[in-house]
Amino acid sequence: MLNNLYKSLKTDLDKDSFNKLKREQIQWLDEKMAKEKGLSKDKLFMYQSLALVTINRCEKFNERYYK
Repeated sequence: MLNNLYKSLKTDLDKDSFNKLKREQIQWLDEKMAKEKGLSKDKLFMYQSLALVTINRCEKFNERYYK
């Protein structure tokens, strides 16, 4: 879901806007991986939390770029 949205934005945005988004996305991925590390003891909670984080990211992309 997020990957498809990211690919669409790559074609829809101008180069500068996409490069800004790319930098933000790298930072977001680093933060997501840190959360994953901290939650790794409870796998079910970890997967639920990471799914919610990803869904929220998709919603943010939609609000920012497609409304």
